[in-house]
Order: sequence, then C-alpha cells, then structure tokens
Amino acid sequence: MATARAEKVAQLQQEIRRMEGFRPAFNPAMNSVLGPLAAAFPSGAFPLGVLHEFLLGHERNKGSMAASVGFIAAMVSSILSDRGVMMWLSAERRVFPPSFIGFGVRPDQVIFVDIRKARNVLWATEEALKCGAIAVVAAEVGRLDLTVSRRLQLSAEQSQATGFLIRNDIHPGITSSATRWRISSSSSVSIDALPGIGYPQWKVELLKLRGGNAASWNVRYRQGRFEEVQPEEFVRSSIQLTSKVG
Repeated sequence: MATARAEKVAQLQQEIRRMEGFRPAFNPAMNSVLGPLAAAFPSGAFPLGVLHEFLLGHERNKGSMAASVGFIAAMVSSILSDRGVMMWLSAERRVFPPSFIGFGVRPDQVIFVDIRKARNVLWATEEALKCGAIAVVAAEVGRLDLTVSRRLQLSAEQSQATGFLIRNDIHPGITSSATRWRISSSSSVSIDALPGIGYPQWKVELLKLRGGNAASWNVRYRQGRFEEVQPEEFVRSSIQLTSKVG
C-alpha cells in the first residue's frame, strides 16, 4: 500500500512539473554537461522551454558578466547541438563571439541583435521567444517585473525556446522564471603548468528553482562538462585570484 501511494505521488509530481514547463532535455548530452548540477533538478533534467535568470550582483563587474556568459555558453552547447540557433540581444554588447568556441558553440550559431535603446530589449526578447525556429534566446536586461516575466515565460512555453536573461538589476524581486542563478569567477587551474591557460572555474549559486531547492557548487568546466571542485582547492584558487587583482 505504501509503495503504491509513493508511486502515485511521484506520478502527480511529474505531471505538475510537466505543467510548469519542466520537460526532459531532448538532447541526452545535456545531463553529461551538467555533471554534479543535474541532481538539483526534478528528475535530473534541466528545464527547457522556460526562463532562466542570471544576476550580476551589486558590483556589476566584468568578471561576473564574463562568468555568466561562459556558464550560459556551456549550458546551451548541448541544446544547440549541430543545427540549433541562439539569438543574443543587448543594447550594449559585451560578448566576444569567438569565445563561444571554447564551450562548444560555433559563432555562426549565434545571431547577435544590437538594440539602440535599452528599453526595447525586453520587447525584442519577447518577440524572439515566440519564434519556434530559435532554440535559445539570451538577453542582457535590466529591471524585470512579474507581469513582463509572465509574458516572456508564456512565450517560451508556447514556442519551447529556452530563455537566458542576464540581469543588471540589483533588486531582482519576484519573477516567473524557473531558475535564478549567480555565477562568480575564480582563478582557473593551469593546464600542464602553462601560464595563462586553464579550465574555467566558477562558484555557481542556484538561488531559486521552481519545484526544487536552492543549491551551490564550486565547479570547473573541462572537456565539455562541469566537474565539482573540492572546497580547499577552490579557496586556494580564489586567494590566487584576489592577490592578482590586488
């Protein structure tokens, strides 16, 4: 009896997650990319066809922006695969297209849309999310309220495009996004003791997850997947980074 009840509850939970926009990744490579992060998501599947937010923090520094862009590129590489296309919208582009290559995304898979007025970025993002021919929509945005986020979320659910919003707003408030992240840089670990060459390493904070719990990891991106970094190794790298900045 207890087993049957547990199975029924699990089925209901899966149905609720499906209605909320959580669906299994259509590309099996996604779970391989996620590595230790996969355990945080319902059924171990990264939610597609929904909105994901990335907060830059109070300092709005270049390191936070670069870390968020790199993390997003690593995540979407398996979504795009060989044929998918991503649209990147911003009023002040701070992305270097060739940098995507290191994360498995070819520059020709990214359509950059430079918008003159910042207030038009959200409108353009909503229109892009309505297009079923685009697999991923990434946008650099500022303030985002609940009403606008609901419209973006509905557009994503209808087209099944996955949205990534990099937010400059230091007061993020309540939105309809499925997840909210903060990515911080750490000094990379050198490869074969070569100066200036190393695998990207980040502190990853999953601040909000619809249908799940918040979590954090210290990770590096190596050979197409995330690997967890031991705390003492991450602290040592952070100290190195601080000393270089100072």
